[in-house]
Amino acid sequence: LGEAPPPLPEEELTRVADGGSEGVVVARMAAGSGEDAEGGAFDDEETRAFYEDLPDIRAQLPDVLVASSSQAPAAPAKPGEGGQQQEEEGNLRQDQQLKLEDLLNLLRSCGNKEAADSCSLELCYLGLRSVRKRVTKELFSCPRQRLDLLPHFSRVCANLTRVHLDVGPSLVRQLEEEFAELSANTSLHKDESRVRNARFIGELTKFRVFPFSSTFACVRSLLDDFGQKAIETLCVLLETCGRFLYRTPETAVRMANVLEVLTKKRKTRNLDPRSESVLENAYFATKPPEKSVTVAELPPLHRYCEHLVFARLARGVDREVARQCRKLPLHDPECRDFLLQTLLSVTSVRVACIPLLASVVSQLSRYQDDLAVDYVDAVLEEVHSGLRRDDCTEHQRRVSYAILLGEVLNARLVDAPVVLQTLYIILLQTKAGEQNTQVPAEGGSKGEAKAGKGKARSVRGDRVSALFRARLVLVLLTTCGRTLQRRATAARLDYFLLRFQHFVLQLGGLP
Repeated sequence: LGEAPPPLPEEELTRVADGGSEGVVVARMAAGSGEDAEGGAFDDEETRAFYEDLPDIRAQLPDVLVASSSQAPAAPAKPGEGGQQQEEEGNLRQDQQLKLEDLLNLLRSCGNKEAADSCSLELCYLGLRSVRKRVTKELFSCPRQRLDLLPHFSRVCANLTRVHLDVGPSLVRQLEEEFAELSANTSLHKDESRVRNARFIGELTKFRVFPFSSTFACVRSLLDDFGQKAIETLCVLLETCGRFLYRTPETAVRMANVLEVLTKKRKTRNLDPRSESVLENAYFATKPPEKSVTVAELPPLHRYCEHLVFARLARGVDREVARQCRKLPLHDPECRDFLLQTLLSVTSVRVACIPLLASVVSQLSRYQDDLAVDYVDAVLEEVHSGLRRDDCTEHQRRVSYAILLGEVLNARLVDAPVVLQTLYIILLQTKAGEQNTQVPAEGGSKGEAKAGKGKARSVRGDRVSALFRARLVLVLLTTCGRTLQRRATAARLDYFLLRFQHFVLQLGGLP
């Protein structure tokens, strides 16, 4: 065409290549080259910084140590050169040995990346080959009960590999040998060692110290075996570095093929439920399902109702919110029902805003009498239906509605006898809905003790329900107790308190 070529975007990705040698190149992938522009191959920026932003230790070392560390590893010594080789390696002085022991103790307790980087820098000052062997042995001997140290040990190894090129390959070689040994040994007492080995391989893979080809070789051997122990080890390895490999451009295709093979093996094998569960968890940890959440679009008027109640409602603004609610077309049944539903959403507002909900309804009742009646009926129905269901997952919801009922009484939207009747219902009604005057207590007679485990479990469940009903009574009395102490209901409240004390004493002791 006779025109200058357009500028093409350059790939900001440093490839990792080992060239068939034992040298390991620690490369850093650009933040925007992964699946997500924010964290690259990682889920967030903090995780990406931990695995990719390594300090430049070579710039902090003297030139003498950098020059000595950049030399290639010495060849094996000949029989006549043993003394010269020992002189090159050198023996640590007593002060150096004490310092090395202190650094190794610090390495065993490092719990953050700052401590790992500081320990790596101090170890680089003791750059003798014997020190590096000792450090590699210490990294490899991470206790199998301290899996939380593996990410920090891997960061120390990645830092040392950037200065001493023989640290990473030596640790990788030991882990590969241990992996082969554990794969052949399927005894039960080696389970923790398998988990530690797989986690260590995964952490070093994310630091790009463990070669990708070796990681996929381990995955392939586990897929070929696909026994019970191999499945558990494979799941640990995928949960550690599977998502990283899936989101890295160099390994995305191979990881997708691994997941495809894994899916086919799951379908062809008759696995037990536990193996199916762990394989499914590992699969979705590597490749999470696509989020296809369909949010129902609300009309503008309904969104404005939610904005008034959930966003604007606060102490001192309830009058303004009530004034705006009065301007809504409450003659429309759809708008009126949605406003009632919004004002009943006690689980969507803070506890401090529950009295304001009753205040808004009280101000609206001056102009909409039927609105207040429907609101009180809905609150009472929620309290009674919660008693009938008696679901332990709804405890917080039931406490919120008990507070709302007390605030409705304080706002004079309901009469005190109705609340007193509700207190008796809470105290005496069981899950089935009938009135029960007997409260399960701890222990029991010898005949009851021989009734069986099922009955004992039922008694414990009834006791938990009775304790929670006592809590509902206390919440309701705390909210509207002063209102119930008026002259008209004071005597009935005193009688109820005696009944409540009898109820609590029958429990046989509070937790």
